[in-house]
Amino acid sequence: MILKHKNLKLFIVVSILNLILNPLMNVGLSYIEEKLIYYLVLSAAEIATILIESLVVYLFIKEKYLKVLLYAAIANISSFLIGFVLTFTPIYQTRITIIVIVVLFLSVYLFIYIVTLLAFIRNYRNRDDNRRRNEENSQEN
Repeated sequence: MILKHKNLKLFIVVSILNLILNPLMNVGLSYIEEKLIYYLVLSAAEIATILIESLVVYLFIKEKYLKVLLYAAIANISSFLIGFVLTFTPIYQTRITIIVIVVLFLSVYLFIYIVTLLAFIRNYRNRDDNRRRNEENSQEN
């Protein structure tokens, strides 16, 4: 079973982080009118989000920090780039219904989120399997 108790906790932690950090960043950015400042603050907020997510996940799963940081960076940068492309494509500018855009964005975001989560789960499970084997070997000796 992929979502064991520990993996479910990891999924919940990552979900809560995203539910908190993303709206905070977007609300903060909504008050900035000058483009240059907006993009500087956006870049800083994305970097802060990557660092916060990676630190919390690292503390939770005790995996190598650089590995966790890489996963967090890939997930957040991918999400940012997809949102950026969706914002500036002709589809968006033709004013098609907001529902289509939201469904498209959420589908892609969900795909990236699930792929990243499954990678974490696989690595987390492999680590548990290795630890179990090491414990069995040390008990035999």
